[in-house]
Amino acid sequence: MSKLDGKRALITGGAQGIGFQMAIKFAERGADVVLADINAEKLAEARSALEERAIVAPGFEVDVTNPASIAALRAQVIAEVGPIDILVNNAGVVFGGPFEERSLDEHFKTYEVNTLGLVAMTHAFLDDLIARPEAHLVHIASASGLIGLPYGATYASSKWAVIGFGESIRAELNLRGYDHVHHTIVCPSYIGTGMFEGA
Repeated sequence: MSKLDGKRALITGGAQGIGFQMAIKFAERGADVVLADINAEKLAEARSALEERAIVAPGFEVDVTNPASIAALRAQVIAEVGPIDILVNNAGVVFGGPFEERSLDEHFKTYEVNTLGLVAMTHAFLDDLIARPEAHLVHIASASGLIGLPYGATYASSKWAVIGFGESIRAELNLRGYDHVHHTIVCPSYIGTGMFEGA
């Protein structure tokens, strides 16, 4: 998808970091941006910051680890702003440190948000993307999805899974003849957004 004018882009984790910066860039290229984030306070701050740039972006709370929350998000988005053309699966977490010193809950949370949440969002919205004349599915993975990451084993492996899932969905959509649903997997390295502060 090369032209974004009039396209509606839903960005998870859109209240801060990469998600917020992408919201600005999408809007600058003519897209209608919809933010989704688990943090209501950050969501309100992001919307205000965008309004200062003359960008109006609806914002919705969502917990990507909760299918019921995702279903509610989809219903809200369709009812209040309309069907989306672009889904950006950006929500993510990281817990760094020696593997055995991080709690098992933190390791599991990494997979729940970074991998299972992305799968759940894609599952909820893929039919909507297929129904559009042209659509785009974006997964924010990581350079750590291509190489091991000491002190971040579950983060890296969660992103390896994102890449494998994304490549498989891309191939499946092509085999099913849905060439109008484009797909991008993004693998950034360290970015100064705060998520890897101190790395």
